[in-house]
Amino acid sequence: MRFNNETVKDSFHTYLDNAGLEKKEYQLDGVTWCVEREMGTMLDSQQVSQGKTQQFIRGGIVADEMGLGKTIMMLGICITNMMTKTLIVLPFGLLEQWWLQIYKTTGHKAIIYHGANKKKYDLEKLNKSVIVLTTYGAICGKINKVESTKKNKVIIENDLHKVKWNRVIFDEAHHLRNKNTLLFLSASRLKSNIRWFVTGTPVQNKLKDFYNLCLLIGLPISFIKENIDFILKKFVLKRSKKEVGILLPDVENVYKNVSWSETDHAVSREKLVSKKIHGMLEFSGVIDTVPIDDFNGTYKHLPDSVNNMAMAMVLLIRAKQSCISSKLLIKKAHAADRGKVTDTDAVAVEEDNKIMFSSNKINIVVDLIYSRILNGNGKIIFCDFHEEMDIIEKRLCLLQNNIKIGKIDARTKKNDRKELLNNPFDVLIIQINSGAEGLNLQENYSEIYFVSPHWNPSIEDQAIARCHRFGQKKTVSVFRFMMDGFDKENKTISVEQHISNVQNSKRELIIGLFQ
Repeated sequence: MRFNNETVKDSFHTYLDNAGLEKKEYQLDGVTWCVEREMGTMLDSQQVSQGKTQQFIRGGIVADEMGLGKTIMMLGICITNMMTKTLIVLPFGLLEQWWLQIYKTTGHKAIIYHGANKKKYDLEKLNKSVIVLTTYGAICGKINKVESTKKNKVIIENDLHKVKWNRVIFDEAHHLRNKNTLLFLSASRLKSNIRWFVTGTPVQNKLKDFYNLCLLIGLPISFIKENIDFILKKFVLKRSKKEVGILLPDVENVYKNVSWSETDHAVSREKLVSKKIHGMLEFSGVIDTVPIDDFNGTYKHLPDSVNNMAMAMVLLIRAKQSCISSKLLIKKAHAADRGKVTDTDAVAVEEDNKIMFSSNKINIVVDLIYSRILNGNGKIIFCDFHEEMDIIEKRLCLLQNNIKIGKIDARTKKNDRKELLNNPFDVLIIQINSGAEGLNLQENYSEIYFVSPHWNPSIEDQAIARCHRFGQKKTVSVFRFMMDGFDKENKTISVEQHISNVQNSKRELIIGLFQ
């Protein structure tokens, strides 16, 4: 197909009309940009180190802000630049959503290549396919053998790697940010001249996240580092809602610093337990050199007494749990020895069931939600831990037994998850690492509560975008809770304060790359 602006416009608008979708100029601009990139971008031979890379690159990174309709755009390029054998790789939770979107807008029944369903489609059927949907787990397939070489080369046996695809689209492509994984290797082995990487968060922790996506496009690392501006101009489409003229209600950020109670006996004891754990981590010693790559960077700056990564991981998790509620430490008491947390207070909390009601953090979160429960705004609470979700649910029910509460976490079955998302609740409690991708919650919810800061600010941005997107009619209120340090001078800061500083460093990194 020869590139033609008018042909792309007519095809895309016909697709939107047939699908009953609204025409948005910025989406047409995006599809046009993508189709032009599918024709190919030539690299200057002088820019290519040693001439070892392909000089004709097709595809790129679509990194538009969340809520701009990247799925519609990617289906748009499949329609306007029609070709068979398009493979779309995505998280398992988005399979049905993509399949329905394709069927509703085109009438085409895409092949789902996942789980037991893979047995229905042999290599011959895959080679005759139009659109195949698969998951990140499925492309890993099984390892046939590992050769004993210096690079420990992995040989992958998977029919998806035997097909010469005309186009491969990776949705939520930030899953590929670590090149030292089997997933990255499996993605790199998929054969296709056109590769698209779709993510609203191309940088999650460090610049290498972005570099690794560029590697998968077909660019060598030496070229990437020396030609960032060229790459951003030629291969990356990244626009904000404001830039494309979408006017949404404001996002109102409210920050709640929570102090440790000195009067409540249970909470006072909670502080002692938490301070004991934090004391071993000595965050005050790394506050001026906060690493930007979360856990691994933090571990490198911890004191010598934390002498292995497993111990550091346990301590960091315990510190985070202790900032929420000491109740979270109870079920993990058997792991205390691994983290060298031997203070008797860590065990004593189990004897005092009142601790569930006496966590200062939980008290403030629940009281704030309860005070706003009748304002007509649906509320989403993002948590880290299962027990944390259960405690908050019980506390809310005790305050008012007719509050309609839903919960989504890693334990939620697929059909239950669908039902929970289709039915509005007064309060929806979501485990942040299992519920921030691919959800559209703008119709029923406009208040968001982060009980604790997340190491990765992009995860929080993605969570907010579930509500702050096209169709939202109300101001979105975002409440963030963070435990203070253990003394007025902040000599011993809390892990949450440390995480907040890590977040700020990462945000500065992202701004520096894309502005």
